[in-house]
Parts: sequence; C-alpha cells; structure tokens
Amino acid sequence: MATAISVQNFKGWRNDGDAKQVPSDFLYETVNFDYRDDGITGIKKTLMPERIKQLTSRPIDGFSEFSYLDDNNVLHKEQVFVSGGSVIACDDIEFFNTEQIKNGLEDGICSFVVHNDILYIANGKNYVQMYNGNVCTEMGAPFAEIQNVISPTPLAGFYTYKMTYLFQTGIDGGGNPIYGNEEVLGSSSNSLEVVGQAVKLTLPIGYSGVAARRIYRNTQAYQNQFVLLTQINDNTTLTYTDIFSDASIQPNPIIPPVNNELPKPKYLRVANQILFGCGDSTLPTQMFNTDTDLTIFDSARFIDVSNFGNDNTALNGLGYDYNQLVTGTDKNIIFVNPNPNVDGDGNLSFSVTYTRANVGILDGHSVQRISAFGSFPGGLVFVSTERDVRLIVGNQAISLTTLDNITSDNYSQFIRKSLSEALQNYDTLCSAFYNYKYYLCIDGKTFVFDIRIQGWMYHDIGKNDVRSEPTFLGVMNGKLYNGQPDGWLEAENSSITYRDVEIPAYIRSPQMFVSTEYKMVTTMKMWFIGAPNNNIEARVFLDDNQRPIHADFEIIQGVFSKDFYNENFYDISKPMDYKNFNINYDARWVRYELRVNSGMCDFQGFSIYAETGRE
Repeated sequence: MATAISVQNFKGWRNDGDAKQVPSDFLYETVNFDYRDDGITGIKKTLMPERIKQLTSRPIDGFSEFSYLDDNNVLHKEQVFVSGGSVIACDDIEFFNTEQIKNGLEDGICSFVVHNDILYIANGKNYVQMYNGNVCTEMGAPFAEIQNVISPTPLAGFYTYKMTYLFQTGIDGGGNPIYGNEEVLGSSSNSLEVVGQAVKLTLPIGYSGVAARRIYRNTQAYQNQFVLLTQINDNTTLTYTDIFSDASIQPNPIIPPVNNELPKPKYLRVANQILFGCGDSTLPTQMFNTDTDLTIFDSARFIDVSNFGNDNTALNGLGYDYNQLVTGTDKNIIFVNPNPNVDGDGNLSFSVTYTRANVGILDGHSVQRISAFGSFPGGLVFVSTERDVRLIVGNQAISLTTLDNITSDNYSQFIRKSLSEALQNYDTLCSAFYNYKYYLCIDGKTFVFDIRIQGWMYHDIGKNDVRSEPTFLGVMNGKLYNGQPDGWLEAENSSITYRDVEIPAYIRSPQMFVSTEYKMVTTMKMWFIGAPNNNIEARVFLDDNQRPIHADFEIIQGVFSKDFYNENFYDISKPMDYKNFNINYDARWVRYELRVNSGMCDFQGFSIYAETGRE
C-alpha cells in the first residue's frame, strides 16, 4: 500500500506561508469582499459607506470636483452637486459649506466636463448648464452677476437675459451691414435680484460666421417677455454692463421664437479644445461640437455619426482614448477624430471611422477610461449591448491602414449570469474608476473589477430596509463618494458598519480538487489576519453538499503572539493565524462557504490536504 500527502496548490503558487494568494478562480461567488489595496495578497471584507450630508430629499444625480482660475489668476477648487433639480456648490467637502447656485432642473443622471475654467453639466433633459465658480447659466446665454456702483441704477427686481446670433448677408447703400435670419437658441442666463446695482454680463462668443449678437432682458411688468436690450455688432466683445430701466427698453422689440434650439445631450467630452456632446433624444444619431475654445453647440451643424456607416441607431455613450473620441451606437463602436478640417468659411468637419467591434454601448454612464496595469492593457471599459463588460483596446493613435489592431474583449465572463440578470430591466446605472478598480453599480448592486488581478468582486451593502443604493459614483478630493436616492452623500470604504447595522460578507468557492477518483480528504486550513470583535462562520462541503463540516469562530490575533512565544526564537511579527478543519472523508471534490457576520475579516487563503495512491 502506497500513501502520499498532497497539498492543493494555486496554479503552482505557494500557499503554505506568507504571503497568501487568492486567485479569482477560487472565488465563485464573493459578496462584500475586496482585494487588499496594499498588494494582491488576500481579500478583505469591504468597508461600508458612511453618510456625510443630505443635500435634498431627492436623488443625487451627479457631482464633480471643479478647479478653476478666477479673474485674478487665483486657483480655486470646489465640489459641485446636482440633486433635487438644484446645482449646489461646496467650497470645502470636509466642513461641507454648501450654497445653492441654481434650481429648476429635471431629474436625470448627469455628466460633467471642465473646459476653459467652466464646468459643463448635461443630463439629456435640460440645456447644458455652465458654472463659472459664481453663477450657473445655460449654454449660449450670458453669465449675469451683480456689479456694485457708486450711483444707484434704476434696476430693481429679478432679471434674466437671453442672447441671439446674427449672420451678415450683405452691405446696404450706406455701407452698413445687412443681417439675415436671427438665430434664437432658447437658453437663458441665471436669474438674479438687483436693487440699485448694475448687472455685469459675461458674453459667449458665437459660433463660426456670427457677425453680431443681441441681448434681451425681461422687465418687472413682463417677467416672461424678453425685450431687446442692445445689439453688439461684433463677435469678440466679452462683457456688457446693464444699467437701463424697464421703461427705457420697453418700446423695443421682443425676442423672436426659438428657431435653432440648443441640443440637450446626455454625455460630454472635451478633446482638442473642443467640447463634444451626444445623446439628445430628439437628435439621437448626431454628435455636436463647439468651435475651438468656444462654448456653444449649434444644432444646425453636427456630425451625423451613425449615418456614416448606414447604422442609423442612437449614440449611447462618449469617451476619449487613443487621441480619438470613442462613441457607441446600438450596433458598433465608432472613432471620431477630434482634429478637424476647416473650410474657407471657418466651418469644422471631422472624420468618422467604424471599428470592427460589432458590438455597441448599452449605457454611456458605464464608460470609464482605465489605466494599464501589468498584463492588463487599459483602455475604455463599457457595458455593451451584449449585456457584458468590454474593454476596447488598440493603437489608434498610430497611422494604420486597417483597424485590425482594435479589440473589444469581454472581461465579464466570470459574472456573466448575475450581470445579465441585473441589466435586463434596470432603472439606475452608474460607474467610476478608483484605486485600480472599476465600479459598476446597477440598481444598488455593485460589480467591482480589480485591474491588478483582473478579478471581480460584488458589493451588496444592505440588510432588511437599510440599504446603500448609489445613483451616482465619483471621485472628489482623492476619495470615492456615492449619491443616494434620498439625497444623501456617502463616502465609500469608510466604516465597519453601515448606518450602525452589521452587513454580512460571504464567499462561496467553486468545486475544487476535482478528480473522478475518490481520495481521502484529511484537512482544510483557512488563513486569516486577525481583527477584534468579529464573528466568522465557515462550512466545508464534500461532493454536492454531502457531510458538511461547520464551525463558528473568532480570529483575534496572530498565531505567534508574544504572550506565548519567545521573540528570540520565533518571528512574532506575523499577524496571520489559521483555522484547521479535520475532515477525513473520501470525496471527489471539495468546496467551502465563508460568512462574516460581524466585524472585519482579512482572508488570506486556504490549503487542502488529502491522501492519494491508496490501495
């Protein structure tokens, strides 16, 4: 009779000493655990979110960190939130001093970009919002701000401004320009209350071809009727000061009806000093662009991206990588070169190239730019129309005759069942890339992909009616935050409990140590780093749940405690300890379940021992 002792190894890696390795292959279902941030060794129970501040009673639709230079070239940093239809600014997230900048927006997940010291906010329902650090206005309209003066002005009440744009069509007999159709975009400035002060207007520059601009203002007698205030016969003037009474402008003409309405995109990106947007529900196949360094979309001039390839399906997202804009329809991934061709009239045109991805973007709020790490190539990650998570990778920045070097590999095969179920009928989807991890949250359930080990984890932060259900994820001040449906802002990875409730974490392994022959499984060891006040429950199963072995225990400190071992003879710095499961049954395979009911758990790995070669 021959007898041998065999240790189950992790693909040839050592697993009987420090440091332990837990590859994702051995974590069939893992809830509320994460790979450690100090390396790839071990997994640790997820730290829970901590509630910071309730902004409104309605969902947080987005937030962004905003750094800008003021008129005196001083750098400022703020955090800007959208919640309950309001834009809310915070100058110090530690103390959370907030100020409501604007209200009246519709609910909807937002996208944010910064361009020329202005924060742009889009939600697909309202005109694009522009915040300059003081006030928030709609794209194409002036910024209106109070200007104190020595002599009081006749202005008294609430004032709002609009701007229209004119093109020159000729010159009359007196040498004066003749203007054609007046383009009315529909957008309005911020509204402000004035009592004897002047109003300083910061004016947008019109798009290519604009020769003059007109400013309109409401009066107190007619709040919703906008009357011509002045005409500026150039496309270069940046400011105008309003000191005119209602009576002085009341005889002037009122603004014409909207005839070139601004688009309402969902998604924004900046490339080559040009602002791009897509996702307008009324113009779904079109991508909009400003002129270089300018601030206005023109719905009459656009890139009809889908029609380049006879696709004609909606643009569902927008990213930037390989020096290219990357967008996706229902059917494919498309590159738009942000370096435009310019014709004699100053009009921009952009080249459009279809890839061979043969898969589209399902939801643009899943798109994140991810860095490379080790063998992980980096690129743009997104949820595809195949209801999986893909990474589009290539070398598009190099001039090539084909696009064969572009790939769009599926990185979610390990979670394909649970991900597909979550995406069937979802209400809210958001994502973020933070600390080597891609976070994808679908109706409060968060899938986490760690690029260091290219493995997935799953977060379900809740118990009974106490749940964290993020509507938005983002990074501010170097920390990951989420927004909640009830208006609360939460800081991720901050607490042992969630709202004073213990949230369990568990692991279910796949069937391991599999063979067609029976072997005597003698022992299983589980390795941990200790933490106070924890309660851990473990079960080991043989051959389809037969003969389960169960244990409840607490890991308090390392096996080499200085209370019991002489440090002259033992290395007592190792905090690791293990639990031993005596099995001694014949089996063809083994699996385990590990559940952390309370406290913290740092799971470092396991070993399985068996006797083989018996006769």
